[in-house]
Amino acid sequence: MIDLITPDDFASDPYTGGLNQMGHAVLGGALALFLGYWAGVVIIGWEAWQLKRKGALRADYWADLTFWGIGVFLFQWEYFLPFIAGLGFTWMIYLDRR
Repeated sequence: MIDLITPDDFASDPYTGGLNQMGHAVLGGALALFLGYWAGVVIIGWEAWQLKRKGALRADYWADLTFWGIGVFLFQWEYFLPFIAGLGFTWMIYLDRR
């Protein structure tokens, strides 16, 4: 079962880390569709809670916020999904070489 509450930077699993960040961007876009830019407030609150209360790493916090933000601001772009897929695969490569 997927644990959506416990933060993880997936440093030891690049594939899952890339999928995780793609999910942040897609869900950010979905939230923006329903909440508009208020989605950003919800996302910042969620990530701040994970950082302060759940022991998230600061690097994971910033990576998550970046991908959420990309989703919120680019969800109306016609090339959104291919862009997110490319960005996620790039993140996988980054994690693998880190």
